[in-house]
Amino acid sequence: MKRILLLLIFSGWTGAASADDNLTVRWSRDVVRWGEPVTLEVTSQNQLRRNVQGGITISFSSNVIVTSQDPEARIFYENSSIFGVGHRRTIRSREIMVENWYGNWPAYSRRSLRLTFFPLKTGVMTVKIRTAMIRSLARRDVVNYPGYSACRDQQGYPAECHKILVEESQSFLDNLRRIINTEAARDPVFLRNLQALIRDPHDERALRYFGIDSVIDSKEYLDGYLAAVAKRIKDPSIRDSPYLMTYLKRLINDPLDETALRFFKLLKETEPLDPCEAHIDSVKSYLSDQQAGTNLLSLLTAERDIHFGCPKDDLLIILVYQGQTYHFQKRPGVVLEIIERIMRIKPHSKFIRQADEVSGYSYKQLRKILRRAR
Repeated sequence: MKRILLLLIFSGWTGAASADDNLTVRWSRDVVRWGEPVTLEVTSQNQLRRNVQGGITISFSSNVIVTSQDPEARIFYENSSIFGVGHRRTIRSREIMVENWYGNWPAYSRRSLRLTFFPLKTGVMTVKIRTAMIRSLARRDVVNYPGYSACRDQQGYPAECHKILVEESQSFLDNLRRIINTEAARDPVFLRNLQALIRDPHDERALRYFGIDSVIDSKEYLDGYLAAVAKRIKDPSIRDSPYLMTYLKRLINDPLDETALRFFKLLKETEPLDPCEAHIDSVKSYLSDQQAGTNLLSLLTAERDIHFGCPKDDLLIILVYQGQTYHFQKRPGVVLEIIERIMRIKPHSKFIRQADEVSGYSYKQLRKILRRAR
């Protein structure tokens, strides 16, 4: 698991702008911590003059556990057989999909799909939503809402794309126990992957299911470092840290990651840090405590050519890029200030729009989130 940003909880429903007037989409929240349930409700109307077959379809870009759905809903897990565009042939699903299908959808009447789910991977989750009416099965005449969209779902139809920010929880272990002790644990895919990890910590498919994309295939590493990490999770400063899973994933993906090793108190310092290194460590620690600071540090690591400098004033943060130095004051909002400066001085960075693999965010995504939080 990874990433910690802001938390916005909505007391009621939050609406969503729709690309098609025939779709109404409502969320119980649009930012959620890992381990929290999200409820989604989609309403659509049959605008044809006849009774037809039809359905409301939702696809998820990452793993979810559906804990509550309508009686007519059917869940299609990855690699299920589903119809492709035009209802002409079957394909294998790449994403989890939930569909309410109605054998008789009367003319001008409304139907709704409502479900509650747990996201299982942190980061930005894309949810694709659409409605289809089969006007003539013989002619494969399908009327889809929205009729046009730059976003298409796995079946090939235009769809509305909604983004949900799933943050790391400050109490990951408590949330994992919470899922295991609720109806969510009945989900067969969740159970299968959990059991696979218990049997074999090397199981790459199970690791990917829980958001870990790669693992060093070394018994000594898994038995050594991960056992040491497990012991240190008893340390409240580690166990209760909002960055616990961020650094655990970094350590799994790279057992030599010094920042992660230092976080878990596994780094054996051979000699004292010089004043410059000590200052840089202090700056990184300060940024890690700021909103989206961990994400920014991950992006700077991925950049490789933007480095921290050593000012005389401990209240300053200095970045060095192409021989130029850029000064920032340690104050609220400095993460946004740094992000905006990097976007100006390095406009061709691929991370302006592309997320880096560890943080899961781009500069533009972080800027938008932080601006909204001000």
